[in-house]
Amino acid sequence: SKANLVARGVKDSKIFVVPNAIDERDLDRDFDVSDIRIKLGLSTDSKWFGSVTSVVGYEGLDLAIQALTQLGKSWNLLIVGDGTDLPRLRNLAEELGVENRVRFAGHQGNADIWRWYAALDVFVIPRIDAQVCRNVTPLKPLLAKALGVPTVCSDLPALREVAGAGGLFFPPGDLSRFVQQIEQAMGNEELTRLGKRWVKGR
Repeated sequence: SKANLVARGVKDSKIFVVPNAIDERDLDRDFDVSDIRIKLGLSTDSKWFGSVTSVVGYEGLDLAIQALTQLGKSWNLLIVGDGTDLPRLRNLAEELGVENRVRFAGHQGNADIWRWYAALDVFVIPRIDAQVCRNVTPLKPLLAKALGVPTVCSDLPALREVAGAGGLFFPPGDLSRFVQQIEQAMGNEELTRLGKRWVKGR
């Protein structure tokens, strides 16, 4: 965002960047993933990938639903949040015959939102290649990494900036590569270690 403002004529010296950050207590939470999944009503014998987000078109969540057609039957998708794109995504899941493998959890309160992150094996941000997605850095990959969940993000400048370590990237809209990165991130202890170290710097 700073680079864009400078390119539009604002003096570099007049811009101060305060990076996205999270509460350091999220780095030290002690929890059992199976217990969390039971409390949230999620299957404990499935692999879960997903996102906690505003459910709008530029988040690219249709790609996550499409990924279920290429991932094994042991994989399920969790989408936490509400928004204008929700009806279209529900219809897409039905059209592809994967509606039984998608959990639309709706809006959840901030007090316990960390549990929905912690329930995942892989946190995904499959944003499309739009100007807002190239410029705006989301907070969510930091919380995912703090809780030991590796991230898989579209390869866009803003996502590279905020999720540079402890995760994998793929070309926006590339379903095959997206699926490969999800599978590679699953259970990857090196990504978990790098992610926690990355967040400590924030």
